[in-house]
Amino acid sequence: MKTTLWVIGVWMGILLASGSIALAQNAGPQIDRVEIKFIGSATVSNAFILDHIKLKAGDPYTASASQDDVRSLYATGQFYNLRVKTDPAEDGGVVLTYLVQCRMRLAAIRFEGNAKFSDDQLKVKLSLKVGDPADEQKAEADAQSLIKFYQDQGWAGAKVRYVINLDPAAGRGTVTYQITESPKAK
Repeated sequence: MKTTLWVIGVWMGILLASGSIALAQNAGPQIDRVEIKFIGSATVSNAFILDHIKLKAGDPYTASASQDDVRSLYATGQFYNLRVKTDPAEDGGVVLTYLVQCRMRLAAIRFEGNAKFSDDQLKVKLSLKVGDPADEQKAEADAQSLIKFYQDQGWAGAKVRYVINLDPAAGRGTVTYQITESPKAK
Protein backbone atom coordinates (compact mmCIF):
# COMPACT_ATOMS: atom_id res chain seq x y z
CA MET A 1 0.00 0.00 0.00
CA LYS A 2 2.79 2.39 0.95
CA THR A 3 4.60 1.57 -2.28
CA THR A 4 1.49 2.25 -4.34
CA LEU A 5 0.96 5.62 -2.68
CA TRP A 6 4.62 6.47 -3.14
CA VAL A 7 4.45 5.62 -6.90
CA ILE A 8 1.26 7.68 -7.30
CA GLY A 9 2.93 10.59 -5.47
CA VAL A 10 5.99 10.43 -7.73
CA TRP A 11 3.82 10.38 -10.86
CA MET A 12 1.73 13.30 -9.57
CA GLY A 13 4.94 15.25 -8.93
CA ILE A 14 6.19 14.54 -12.44
CA LEU A 15 2.85 15.57 -13.96
CA LEU A 16 2.71 18.81 -11.95
CA ALA A 17 6.30 19.68 -12.81
CA SER A 18 5.77 19.05 -16.52
CA GLY A 19 2.55 21.12 -16.41
CA SER A 20 4.35 24.11 -14.91
CA ILE A 21 7.13 23.77 -17.50
CA ALA A 22 4.50 23.78 -20.26
CA LEU A 23 2.85 26.88 -18.77
CA ALA A 24 6.19 28.67 -18.62
CA GLN A 25 6.86 27.77 -22.25
CA ASN A 26 3.42 29.03 -23.38
CA ALA A 27 3.85 32.35 -21.55
CA GLY A 28 6.33 33.63 -24.13
CA PRO A 29 9.25 36.00 -23.74
CA GLN A 30 9.15 38.95 -21.41
CA ILE A 31 8.23 42.36 -22.84
CA ASP A 32 11.16 44.78 -22.51
CA ARG A 33 9.25 47.87 -23.59
CA VAL A 34 6.11 49.01 -25.36
CA GLU A 35 6.43 51.55 -28.16
CA ILE A 36 3.79 53.46 -30.10
CA LYS A 37 4.38 54.67 -33.64
CA PHE A 38 1.85 56.81 -35.46
CA ILE A 39 1.20 56.47 -39.16
CA GLY A 40 -0.02 59.88 -40.26
CA SER A 41 -1.39 62.43 -37.82
CA ALA A 42 -1.53 61.62 -34.13
CA THR A 43 -5.01 62.63 -32.97
CA VAL A 44 -4.76 60.73 -29.67
CA SER A 45 -2.02 60.72 -27.06
CA ASN A 46 0.36 57.92 -26.15
CA ALA A 47 -1.24 57.91 -22.69
CA PHE A 48 -4.66 57.23 -24.24
CA ILE A 49 -3.28 54.17 -26.04
CA LEU A 50 -1.38 52.89 -23.01
CA ASP A 51 -4.54 53.23 -20.89
CA HIS A 52 -6.40 50.92 -23.30
CA ILE A 53 -3.86 48.11 -23.51
CA LYS A 54 -3.13 45.45 -20.90
CA LEU A 55 0.35 44.36 -22.00
CA LYS A 56 3.06 46.35 -20.22
CA ALA A 57 6.84 46.15 -19.89
CA GLY A 58 7.76 43.19 -17.71
CA ASP A 59 4.71 41.11 -18.69
CA PRO A 60 5.10 37.84 -20.59
CA TYR A 61 4.17 38.28 -24.26
CA THR A 62 1.33 36.26 -25.74
CA ALA A 63 -0.21 36.77 -29.17
CA SER A 64 -3.73 36.39 -27.75
CA ALA A 65 -3.20 39.18 -25.21
CA SER A 66 -1.81 41.35 -28.00
CA GLN A 67 -4.93 40.71 -30.11
CA ASP A 68 -7.12 41.54 -27.09
CA ASP A 69 -5.33 44.89 -26.87
CA VAL A 70 -5.95 45.54 -30.58
CA ARG A 71 -9.66 44.78 -30.12
CA SER A 72 -9.76 47.10 -27.11
CA LEU A 73 -8.19 49.93 -29.10
CA TYR A 74 -10.53 49.43 -32.07
CA ALA A 75 -13.49 49.52 -29.69
CA THR A 76 -12.64 53.12 -28.77
CA GLY A 77 -13.54 54.21 -32.31
CA GLN A 78 -10.41 56.36 -32.51
CA PHE A 79 -8.42 54.20 -34.92
CA TYR A 80 -8.60 53.48 -38.61
CA ASN A 81 -5.85 50.86 -38.66
CA LEU A 82 -3.79 49.05 -36.00
CA ARG A 83 -0.94 46.55 -36.12
CA VAL A 84 1.31 45.06 -33.50
CA LYS A 85 4.93 44.24 -34.27
CA THR A 86 7.34 42.30 -32.07
CA ASP A 87 11.09 42.67 -32.36
CA PRO A 88 13.72 40.80 -30.36
CA ALA A 89 15.41 42.77 -27.60
CA GLU A 90 19.08 42.44 -26.64
CA ASP A 91 18.29 40.54 -23.44
CA GLY A 92 16.15 37.86 -25.12
CA GLY A 93 12.84 39.59 -24.49
CA VAL A 94 10.71 41.44 -27.03
CA VAL A 95 9.97 45.02 -27.94
CA LEU A 96 6.25 45.39 -28.58
CA THR A 97 5.41 48.15 -31.09
CA TYR A 98 1.87 49.33 -31.79
CA LEU A 99 1.62 50.87 -35.26
CA VAL A 100 -1.48 53.06 -35.18
CA GLN A 101 -3.32 55.07 -37.78
CA CYS A 102 -5.81 57.38 -36.10
CA ARG A 103 -9.12 58.46 -37.54
CA MET A 104 -9.08 62.08 -38.56
CA ARG A 105 -11.02 64.50 -36.40
CA LEU A 106 -13.97 66.50 -37.67
CA ALA A 107 -13.07 70.17 -37.78
CA ALA A 108 -16.46 71.25 -39.14
CA ILE A 109 -19.95 70.04 -39.98
CA ARG A 110 -21.68 71.90 -42.78
CA PHE A 111 -25.09 71.92 -44.44
CA GLU A 112 -25.94 72.87 -48.02
CA GLY A 113 -29.41 73.38 -49.50
CA ASN A 114 -31.29 73.73 -46.24
CA ALA A 115 -33.76 76.62 -46.49
CA LYS A 116 -36.52 75.25 -44.23
CA PHE A 117 -34.39 74.65 -41.15
CA SER A 118 -31.34 76.40 -39.72
CA ASP A 119 -27.96 74.71 -39.31
CA ASP A 120 -28.45 74.72 -35.53
CA GLN A 121 -31.81 72.94 -35.83
CA LEU A 122 -30.21 70.25 -37.99
CA LYS A 123 -27.04 69.83 -35.89
CA VAL A 124 -29.17 68.76 -32.94
CA LYS A 125 -30.31 65.72 -34.97
CA LEU A 126 -26.73 64.49 -35.56
CA SER A 127 -24.72 62.02 -33.51
CA LEU A 128 -21.44 63.34 -34.99
CA LYS A 129 -19.99 66.42 -33.35
CA VAL A 130 -17.02 68.65 -34.15
CA GLY A 131 -13.92 66.99 -32.64
CA ASP A 132 -15.25 63.43 -33.08
CA PRO A 133 -13.38 60.97 -35.30
CA ALA A 134 -14.56 61.05 -38.93
CA ASP A 135 -16.78 58.00 -39.26
CA GLU A 136 -18.57 56.98 -42.49
CA GLN A 137 -21.13 54.83 -40.70
CA LYS A 138 -22.14 57.61 -38.32
CA ALA A 139 -22.30 60.10 -41.19
CA GLU A 140 -24.64 57.75 -43.08
CA ALA A 141 -26.79 57.21 -39.98
CA ASP A 142 -26.97 60.98 -39.47
CA ALA A 143 -28.03 61.50 -43.10
CA GLN A 144 -30.86 59.01 -42.50
CA SER A 145 -31.76 60.83 -39.29
CA LEU A 146 -32.01 64.12 -41.20
CA ILE A 147 -34.24 62.49 -43.84
CA LYS A 148 -36.53 61.19 -41.08
CA PHE A 149 -36.61 64.65 -39.47
CA TYR A 150 -37.65 66.25 -42.77
CA GLN A 151 -40.30 63.57 -43.32
CA ASP A 152 -41.69 64.04 -39.81
CA GLN A 153 -41.98 67.79 -40.52
CA GLY A 154 -43.96 67.17 -43.73
CA TRP A 155 -41.23 67.25 -46.40
CA ALA A 156 -41.54 63.60 -47.44
CA GLY A 157 -39.46 63.90 -50.62
CA ALA A 158 -36.40 65.46 -48.98
CA LYS A 159 -33.07 63.84 -49.83
CA VAL A 160 -29.82 64.03 -47.88
CA ARG A 161 -26.38 62.82 -48.85
CA TYR A 162 -23.10 63.43 -47.13
CA VAL A 163 -19.58 64.12 -48.32
CA ILE A 164 -16.54 63.75 -46.10
CA ASN A 165 -13.47 65.76 -47.10
CA LEU A 166 -10.29 64.75 -45.29
CA ASP A 167 -6.99 66.59 -44.99
CA PRO A 168 -4.45 63.87 -44.10
CA ALA A 169 -1.63 66.36 -43.53
CA ALA A 170 -3.64 68.19 -40.86
CA GLY A 171 -5.42 65.12 -39.51
CA ARG A 172 -8.78 66.85 -39.85
CA GLY A 173 -11.86 66.52 -41.96
CA THR A 174 -15.19 68.12 -42.74
CA VAL A 175 -18.53 66.46 -43.28
CA THR A 176 -21.03 68.27 -45.50
CA TYR A 177 -24.67 67.24 -45.62
CA GLN A 178 -26.15 68.12 -49.01
CA ILE A 179 -29.89 68.52 -48.64
CA THR A 180 -32.44 68.58 -51.46
CA GLU A 181 -35.67 69.90 -50.02
CA SER A 182 -38.96 69.04 -51.72
CA PRO A 183 -42.34 70.74 -51.59
CA LYS A 184 -44.24 70.14 -48.36
CA ALA A 185 -46.71 67.26 -48.56
CA LYS A 186 -50.36 68.19 -48.02
